[in-house]
Amino acid sequence: MLILPDNLHEAEFHWRIPDGASRTLWLAQSRHAIFIPKNIPYKILWKKQAALARISLDDAFIARAIIQRRFANVQILHEWELASVDLHVHFLFNLFEEQCRHFHFPDTNPYMAAASHLFAVHALKIFATKETKIASGLAIPSLRRVQTHIEKNLGERLPVAALAGKAGLCPQHFTKLFKISTNMTPHQYVLLKRIEQAQQLLASGMRAADVAAATGFADQSHLLQTLKRYRADSKPNSNRIAVQP
Repeated sequence: MLILPDNLHEAEFHWRIPDGASRTLWLAQSRHAIFIPKNIPYKILWKKQAALARISLDDAFIARAIIQRRFANVQILHEWELASVDLHVHFLFNLFEEQCRHFHFPDTNPYMAAASHLFAVHALKIFATKETKIASGLAIPSLRRVQTHIEKNLGERLPVAALAGKAGLCPQHFTKLFKISTNMTPHQYVLLKRIEQAQQLLASGMRAADVAAATGFADQSHLLQTLKRYRADSKPNSNRIAVQP
């Protein structure tokens, strides 16, 4: 079982389903738990450094935790999907995030080991009652093409129609697939990238008014208000980064 306990990760998760077909899901800006059955090959391609907890479960443990349920496929759930069933999972996610922030190898911490055992018991029971249907999002080359276009043109208008054109899709279908791939609407993703770039430019000493113009904000006031709201929404105790228009 893999646990991504913070909102900072951006990664491609690749695995194979039992019939041999490959699947890919873009994981970003949301806490996840992933159950991977034995002998299912997988790999994670990280775009940025982030926390990860890996729990190895033997057959006997799984048999004790869940009854009459065998997993053949990878199961992926957001934290809120787990916590809506069992609130203990929410607090365990917070614990993992805190431990990963302060310990480079938290598995050497007996407290972390006990928490991992408890998390696995609670999470497996929820996975057993939920059939995770992984919808296919944008093809990775199309997603990368759109992301590159966004990152190179943050100072310009980036309407959904133009982004959809980069993927060769109509705006409505593009928006649906983009959200599956990134867990964000195109607008939310563009705003997040504007914020990230603005923070880097401000840290380099650039004037706020110039930063606003370079990153697509209306003016200095709009930039500073957006940054203030973003910082409030992304505090460690927040469940997720909530970027609003």
